[in-house]
Amino acid sequence: MTLREELFGFHGRIRRTDWWVKGILTGIVALAVIVPLRLMVVVGAEPGPFQGETGFWLYQAIELLLMAPFLWVQTALSVKRAHDLNIPAWPILVFQVFAVGSGYIPFDQLPSNIGPVTLVQAAFVVNGLYLLGCLAELVVLGFFPGRQSANRFGPSPYAEKPVFTAPGGLE
Repeated sequence: MTLREELFGFHGRIRRTDWWVKGILTGIVALAVIVPLRLMVVVGAEPGPFQGETGFWLYQAIELLLMAPFLWVQTALSVKRAHDLNIPAWPILVFQVFAVGSGYIPFDQLPSNIGPVTLVQAAFVVNGLYLLGCLAELVVLGFFPGRQSANRFGPSPYAEKPVFTAPGGLE
């Protein structure tokens, strides 16, 4: 599997080590991209481009556009890691949609009392579910060993590969 297929494709399987290393590196690069934007909002000059309700939504849109490639890579890595455990892609995709959606709920712009639940309680529940999902994904994908044999998602990434393959495919 090429690096491009590994980072952007949703087919095949990857090892725990690959998931950890590539996931951490993706996170570091994402931080390098998003931190300057967040600093611009926090330390930005008054009135700044992200002030008021329009600025809030502008910031959310720019952040989502900047983070989309990193979310794609992280989702692709997680799907392939789940495939190594013989788990289909849909639980990972459902969690990623929830994670992205919960991160962009403007709790501070919602009515302070939404029925019998206060805003703080709603935010606590949503963020708590997100945290539990992150923890479950981390434990399952990061610590459970993959299948050593081929499964319905492809051959094992643990299979021995020849150190040298001569031109023409001869070993």
